[in-house]
Amino acid sequence: MDNHYSLEDLILIGINNVLNKKRKCSYGDLINELFSSYPNLFSIADYPKWPDTLKLDRPLRTLRSDRLVTGSPITFYSLTPLGSDRIRFIKKKEKLPLPAKLTKPTRSPSLTIFKELEQNEDFKSFIADEEHFTPNNMRIRSITKFTLETPKKVILTHLNYLKNVAHQGKKQKVEAYLSRYIVYISSLN
Repeated sequence: MDNHYSLEDLILIGINNVLNKKRKCSYGDLINELFSSYPNLFSIADYPKWPDTLKLDRPLRTLRSDRLVTGSPITFYSLTPLGSDRIRFIKKKEKLPLPAKLTKPTRSPSLTIFKELEQNEDFKSFIADEEHFTPNNMRIRSITKFTLETPKKVILTHLNYLKNVAHQGKKQKVEAYLSRYIVYISSLN
């Protein structure tokens, strides 16, 4: 399996996250979870501050036809035993931490990433001279544990997620560093 998640996997992860917080997962809960966690993937292209519910339509139908989830926008969504197995498979096989919103800072994989990042020479170079700092594709891939085969979209989603967590945690320097890389990665072909 690749080092990235399909839309179907992200939706499964979203349903699982909602079910871990609540007993039921409504369509609204799912939209909120996915848009909050992955705004670049689940937003309207022309209006990025708004979620695009159409981006859920086909993947949800696929998940239902593959018998990984049950439910509909009118009822509640839940994972089938196959869907639960898929979540366990993702957790076991993926080298990256499961993307999720920061809820308990003391146990967050994001805080571990931030600690590693703040000790990294690339980040120290950024702090020493923000104005003249030059981002490097290989350095950020190394820091975030991505390979050259990892699609740009996946890297941007992960960096935006980390940037949002940095913002929530009031880590302005980390947020500025990640913002610089988001602009840089976005500009690559």
